[in-house]
Amino acid sequence: MTTTNDITQPQTQPTSGFAVTSLVLGCCSIVFFFWVIPPVLAIIFGGISISQSKKAGLKPSGMAVAGLTLGIIFTAVMVLVLGIVMVGE
Repeated sequence: MTTTNDITQPQTQPTSGFAVTSLVLGCCSIVFFFWVIPPVLAIIFGGISISQSKKAGLKPSGMAVAGLTLGIIFTAVMVLVLGIVMVGE
């Protein structure tokens, strides 16, 4: 008698390297607050990852969205702080 294994694993979408990079750079933006490069790169890599996901017909990765959001927030805060410093002089 043969038995069949009908147990199926849930399907997960592969994680993009751009999404991981975006999240890591977004988190680095918190640590290295006044560095310009990490948040800008987080925005770029997050945008690339979301664009690739949409082209493939997949839902964008949460990591890409989080990295993009962190990059935007810390870029805006940095611009705001620099603007206040420049006006104060």
